[in-house]
Amino acid sequence: MPDSCCHEPSCELGYESTVKPSSLKIGEEKTLHICACKPWNASEIQVNQGEQYSFAYDNVVNWVDGTIPSSPTTGWQGTSYQFLGKLVSPYRRSDKSDWYALVGSIGLKEDEVFFASDTGSVEMKKSGVVYFYANDKIGRYFNNKGTLRLTMTRVK
Repeated sequence: MPDSCCHEPSCELGYESTVKPSSLKIGEEKTLHICACKPWNASEIQVNQGEQYSFAYDNVVNWVDGTIPSSPTTGWQGTSYQFLGKLVSPYRRSDKSDWYALVGSIGLKEDEVFFASDTGSVEMKKSGVVYFYANDKIGRYFNNKGTLRLTMTRVK
């Protein structure tokens, strides 16, 4: 099993942030480095129920599930992979997005997850610290590759 999905120190599988989570004010944003091979990417952002956030991606590098080219917005690329994804959809980690698309979770219990789409905004349904991950099957993060820069902005 690899110890990293890229050459960024924050993608090392044992890496844990020691920064205390903080809240964003309306109009304030924070840029995060997301690693596809990590089951949990800590945002260090504390959200409150009812707040709204938008998401923007850039610097998406090699976002690949095993050998399947993918996108953080639409997941697996190509008609045959998208068809296969629908057939095996009960096995993906979250039903909020397609395979390998970017998902956010308020807390580590995954009882409140959302598709971190780069279109529109998301209202937070509960309070807590936000984490992100590529929507894959639990236990299958070892073959994930790719990173992206995610900007999370509080809009309400």
